[in-house]
Amino acid sequence: MAVNQGAQRRQLKDAVDALKSGNRVRARDLLLRVIQKDRNDEAAWWWLYQAVDDAPGQTRALENVLRLNPRHAEAQQALIAVRHKQLAAAPVQKFTFLSDAPPSDDRDLDDQFQCPYCGQRTAMEDRRCPHCRGGLFVRLPRTGGSASLRLVVLLIGISLAAGVIEMVGPALAMGVAQGTADGTVFQGLLAFPFVGLFFGNFLQLSQPTALLLLQIYTVRAGLLAATLLSVRGRWRLGFYTALMSVVADLLLSAYLLVTAELGVAGAVLNGALALAIGVLLFGVSDEFAITPERLLVKPVTTARSALDFYRLGHQYRQRGMWAMAVAQWRKAVGLAPQVPQYYKHLGIGYAQIKYFDRSLRALEEGQRQAPGDRDIAEVIALVKTQADMHALLRK
Repeated sequence: MAVNQGAQRRQLKDAVDALKSGNRVRARDLLLRVIQKDRNDEAAWWWLYQAVDDAPGQTRALENVLRLNPRHAEAQQALIAVRHKQLAAAPVQKFTFLSDAPPSDDRDLDDQFQCPYCGQRTAMEDRRCPHCRGGLFVRLPRTGGSASLRLVVLLIGISLAAGVIEMVGPALAMGVAQGTADGTVFQGLLAFPFVGLFFGNFLQLSQPTALLLLQIYTVRAGLLAATLLSVRGRWRLGFYTALMSVVADLLLSAYLLVTAELGVAGAVLNGALALAIGVLLFGVSDEFAITPERLLVKPVTTARSALDFYRLGHQYRQRGMWAMAVAQWRKAVGLAPQVPQYYKHLGIGYAQIKYFDRSLRALEEGQRQAPGDRDIAEVIALVKTQADMHALLRK
């Protein structure tokens, strides 16, 4: 068996070499021999996709790759591209399952002010859905993050890093005072000009003073870390927290400079960073303003490909926003109408917001394209049951 496997690997390598050298005929012949001996060779199917020229052959190879490895991202995207190519070359076919619903369904489904969760009608002034009580507004920053705001975040990060480094001085002083560290080693370290200029002569610190400085530096680091997170998130509270940390840093820098408990370079660096952060903060204060914005049920404008919309739909689904998910999946189907998986999830989404007729039409189209998909058949049966129960409850 090992010999056969070795022969298979050598044949696959010869096929890849032939393909890379431009001999596609020989590559196809070798790959087909490999696959005849082992139909579960994922690599052989993937290389065969690259070796064949016709769309049906490429589709078959990619479907086998995904059969063996459903998470093969390159194969997923390649299959979508091949099906797009097939669609462009095929005669124009009108898919009516998205447009032949009753007029009331069309009006409600295309209403951007429907509830993003349950898909029911809402009024423009509603803050919460009157049907499912889902929130209809989201709090968003008034402006996009500017270069000045990013610079503020960077300076706060530098200040935090410098503060952590400054804790080394009092920590070593504590070690020397307690006898756990050799002071002569650090005395030699202080002989370097920059070390003394930045840390000061930390060996002169008494044990109580070193302990107090460590506590102050720890509190300062915690405050700066909280400030960094809040400024990055543009929380309004973060603006005031940042101003407080600026004032505290300026006072602390002045104190450490006067008492010589930190080197001149360290104290000046802290003060300069705090001053720069404070000046920049006032210039970006508008970016901390948060405004409530109504959630509109429509495809996301930042997405481009059918796969992007398909993935976005799942992100909304995970948050329980089924109507928003349907809007993304409808767009995915429009961009790639020959991908059965998109129809399946679109059908599930329709059923969740009680558009059962549309759900069944989407699922049946998916079943027509992938007759061997048992999941779609099970979902169709479930949706029919839900539709019957819904009809009975409405009588």
